[in-house]
This record gives sequence, C-alpha cells and structure tokens, in this order.
Amino acid sequence: MQNSMRNVRRFFRINMPLRAYVTPRSPITDRDILATGANYYPDSVANQINHQKVIVNSALNKVQDSKEAIMAIFSEILDHLEFYEECLLELSRGYNPKKDTSKLFKLNSHLEGLPKLNLLKTSSPKTYTYLKLIEEKYIYFLQRLDEVLTHSDPNNFYAPTPIPVGFKLDEFCAKLSDEKYNAIPLLQAIIQTSQLLNIYTEMFRNLHNDHSQRQHPELWESEPANVSASGLALKLRKGLKLNERLDVLIYFKDDERLLLFEGIVVNIQSDAESFYERVAMNFEFPNGRDQTYLLAQIQKYELSECF
Repeated sequence: MQNSMRNVRRFFRINMPLRAYVTPRSPITDRDILATGANYYPDSVANQINHQKVIVNSALNKVQDSKEAIMAIFSEILDHLEFYEECLLELSRGYNPKKDTSKLFKLNSHLEGLPKLNLLKTSSPKTYTYLKLIEEKYIYFLQRLDEVLTHSDPNNFYAPTPIPVGFKLDEFCAKLSDEKYNAIPLLQAIIQTSQLLNIYTEMFRNLHNDHSQRQHPELWESEPANVSASGLALKLRKGLKLNERLDVLIYFKDDERLLLFEGIVVNIQSDAESFYERVAMNFEFPNGRDQTYLLAQIQKYELSECF
C-alpha cells in the first residue's frame, strides 16, 4: 500500500541531461515572416532585462572620470538595445519592422554603429577600445537580424548558417571577472552592459535556433531535464501556453536516434532567481517504439549513476 502511495505516476521521473527541441505544434504562417508561435520575451526574460538595467545604471552612477561623455555613450548603447528588443519582439510574432518606414530608417542608421564612441577616441583611447568590443558584437547581431528581416517570408525564416559563440567582448569580460576589478565603476559598467547585451543576443539566438536547428539534432546542446517515458520538464528561455500542443524531439547522439512526441503543456513556473521558465509537458499518444526506447535510455542512465 505504501509503495502505491509513493508511486502515483505510471512511470518514474528522473533528472538527466537531454538533447531536446521543443516548439509549438502550430507555427504562425499568415503574417510577414514564419514564426514558431513561442514567446521569446516571457516575464522571466523581461524581469531579467529590467534587473540588469538597474545594475548597469548603478555602475554608471559611480563613474567619475569623463562622466558626461561616458553617460552619453552608454545612453546611446541602451537606446540601441531597446530598439533591438522592439525589433525582436515583432519578429518573434511574425511581423517585419522593416515594413515601417521610420523603423527601416532607424535600423539602417543603427547598422552604422555607435557614433558617440568617438567622444573618447582621442581623450581615452583605452576605454574607446573596450567599448568598441560592445559595438562589434552588437553590430554583428544587428546584421544577422537585418538578414532575417530582408530574406524571410510567411513560409520561411531565413537562417542559413548557425550563429557563432565566443566574441572578443566575451573574452574581455572573462578577464575582468577577478574581484580586483569590482572597485572600478567604468569596467563594471562595461561588464554589466555586456551582460545586458547578452540577454538580447541569446533571445535572438533562441529564436534563430528554433528555426535553423530542427533538422540538425547533432547541434543541440545537452541540457538538464526531468524526464519519464510519459513526459518531460525543461527550463526554457521562452514562454509557452498552458494546454498548448508541442512538437517534442529528443536526440540520443550515441545511437543517432531521434524521437518525436506530441506534447501538451501541463504546468508552467517562472523561476525568479534563474530567470527561466520551467515548462512541464506530457506526451500525448506516444509512439510505442519511441517510448520503449526512451524508457530504456532512462534506465540506462539511472544504472550508470548508481555505479
């Protein structure tokens, strides 16, 4: 009796790393650009952006040297990022901001870079060099966004090549992770602004990857998951709707085996600390062979953990 009370589910659940791909089963095809239907700006991401902006402004308020020029430059950077956010939101919903003449003009202007950086080119060449790293990464992602907007249509999302990782800005910020740099407000402002930029670039990367990587499971990253033969729970950087039907693909690299399940969202929890959405889904009428294989992989992983 006690055993049956403890095991109320049909299948045991276990935490294990998985290569999984999850998108809504019904994409948006009646707008300017093909969209998955997922929300790439859920409350968790919006809260993280707002939280990070507070940290950036706090660091900027402590800057003393060349304060007027520094504030003007960072204000320009933040304005550019807010416009980038606006374009990402429209793209994720299937709309093309380039159809708006004013936004097209603004996008083309932003592709020219951050002109206010020149305020420091002569007086503070080292700071100018550091800030150019932010511009370099930002312009790369703005160009990729522009490519998508230019070449996509209601039936296609233009994503011919994967987005690289590891920019010079990331290497620079990694070098500044030492505690001895914590007391230098300008360096902290650069680090925190870089982290804010990363939130936006990851938002674009997630959106882009959902369109480009479905056919390339070998590129999927292994992520922590709570899984059973009848369902799955993942931490995602995108929002889904309760009772929404999903395509759930799971890839096992060793056997080059791809499993496809139809999922349905049964629970959503926003994690205020990690800024992730924890989405739980059940498999609806799973294919027997795929379900048996998944159960075998779960048992295999459980045994390996025991030893």
